[in-house]
Amino acid sequence: MFIDWLATAGCTWWQVLPLGPTGGGDSPYASGAGLAGNRWLIDLQALVEAGLLRADEVQPPRFPPHRVDFPTVIGWKRDLLHRAADRLLADRSHPWDADLYAFRAREPWVLDAALFQALRERRDYRPWWTWEPEFRDRNARALAAAREAERADVDRYIVLQFWFDRQWRELRKYAAAKAVQILGDVPIYVDADSCDTWCNRGLFQLDRHGKPRRGQRHAGSQSDGCGRSFAAAHGYFHGAGLHAADRCEDSHLPLRRDPLDRHRRRGTGQFR
Repeated sequence: MFIDWLATAGCTWWQVLPLGPTGGGDSPYASGAGLAGNRWLIDLQALVEAGLLRADEVQPPRFPPHRVDFPTVIGWKRDLLHRAADRLLADRSHPWDADLYAFRAREPWVLDAALFQALRERRDYRPWWTWEPEFRDRNARALAAAREAERADVDRYIVLQFWFDRQWRELRKYAAAKAVQILGDVPIYVDADSCDTWCNRGLFQLDRHGKPRRGQRHAGSQSDGCGRSFAAAHGYFHGAGLHAADRCEDSHLPLRRDPLDRHRRRGTGQFR
């Protein structure tokens, strides 16, 4: 294990990138759900040991030796994770069953994140502000119907978040036993096309359809990104959802407080 190597080498710190779902270009700084974990980091061997996958099912394809082939990794892991999730959901006698339902009760954000992901996949990952108005605007009746129609995918997503949470806690505990501390990283912004923005439209600078407002380049509060530099002659936009600061003050800052609380519990609550 990598932590064993760090301990043997005398390294006492391990710095990691944000652990949330990656966005465009597989960037960890453009996440579709700020409170979620990256399901592609789930260890399949742990699922074999739990009786949810067979050893012969997890034989990996041939990967490039010096780079990560994200599409191949995702395609391979997706089917296996879904298969294992279905097996857990079908087996109410499994030792993890009670922990799964305790996780659902403890982390209420996960239902919105799961539904957002299911709706997004059904719409070929188009931005949420281009969805049908009833889903874009979170009509209660439409969302209730969608939860029922997408129940299989919603339940699978929640299982994967449960596994990520469980495995990360175990990894942190193992690292602590080896005197290795983990320095985490939390994006300050959430992505405009994210569950966080979709669920909290009133806290962001959005137009009436939910699309991010864009001011003139470098025109102050409506511009997110960087100014001119040697790396970008004209500057560039990040594409993040910008907060409406006056409305955030009135909301007791749930969107900023909740992610920080969760990252602190994870042990990754350091800003970059």
